[in-house]
Amino acid sequence: MIIWTLLSFIPINKWLKFFIFSAAVIMFGFITNWQPSVLRAASMAILFVLGKTMQRQTNWLNIISMVLLGAIIISPDILYSVGFQMSAVAVIGIFVFGNMFKNSFVGWFNIKTNSKIVLYFVNSVPITMAASLIINPFVVYYFNMFSVVSPLTNLILIPLFSVGLIFAVISICLGFICFPIAEFYAYIVELTTNCCIAITNFMASFEYSAITTNNVAISIINSVVIIYCIIARNKRQFAFRFSTSVFIIVLSLFLFSDNNSDSVKLYAKYNYNLLCVPLSDNTQFVWLADRQPNQKYFKDAGLIQYFKDNKIKYVAINGNFGKQFVEENCANTNYIVRELSFLEQQAIEKLFLSGRHISQVTSLE
Repeated sequence: MIIWTLLSFIPINKWLKFFIFSAAVIMFGFITNWQPSVLRAASMAILFVLGKTMQRQTNWLNIISMVLLGAIIISPDILYSVGFQMSAVAVIGIFVFGNMFKNSFVGWFNIKTNSKIVLYFVNSVPITMAASLIINPFVVYYFNMFSVVSPLTNLILIPLFSVGLIFAVISICLGFICFPIAEFYAYIVELTTNCCIAITNFMASFEYSAITTNNVAISIINSVVIIYCIIARNKRQFAFRFSTSVFIIVLSLFLFSDNNSDSVKLYAKYNYNLLCVPLSDNTQFVWLADRQPNQKYFKDAGLIQYFKDNKIKYVAINGNFGKQFVEENCANTNYIVRELSFLEQQAIEKLFLSGRHISQVTSLE
């Protein structure tokens, strides 16, 4: 959209603008190696601008559905990409609940949008909350945690990222004309990026900036009841819904909380499975195994936090993901690390997984 806004100031044919815009978006896609979230965003942007160029009425939900369906048909494996899942769900949440949240906030607080600063917060807060509430269950499932400070942090980071993107586009364009000037703009991009990283690290440094949990059910219930409260039509309705929601959340904590901390647990992720077995000395034996051969390693914040929060004594590994995780995170620890042989794997699978292969297990029965 930044590129389209810049092109709007140039008096050229609308179709030429569309092709320039599409070429720039496709070039950006190649620069980012067509990450799933970039593929989704680029496809949506091109379709939206195409509709405007053809002077047709565009519907964001139709565009989202078309892009998601097309991406899944072309590459079914993309459905298992964490980035694609979270990006798609966040966008759907924004367009489904964004306006509802905005109308609720404006109505509750009788906000007047005469000031640009007030208008920015009125537009940004609902969007941030809509995206955060929708993706929270996915964050809990994949990373075993969710951020408390993310809505506030996003309000600060979004303007900085926008400035960085604008200067990045300018730098790329000027790189073909005058490299020293392009390098200056690239320096500004680096500066804004470093500022974003510093702000993120600062917000994450607070003790309760994130809550560690692996209970997806409670996360879903929390998101639903918060949405239920926010879309209340007036303060009286909000008070009733809030009291009802508190009761539901307390009940869900009682029903879905895992009270048996001494049981064997299995965390099934896209790239790996983690089997956790409690020992008699209040420590744990954990087995980190690839779901498929030669899995690519990525920094899993939830897995790292699990190792920090629990007294782990033995770490068994199988596969590329486990090896790289141990190399990066277990070098200066007292963990006893061992790569299991085939017979050892079979023995553990028979004992704790009813003989099923660990790569094929998604839950304990």
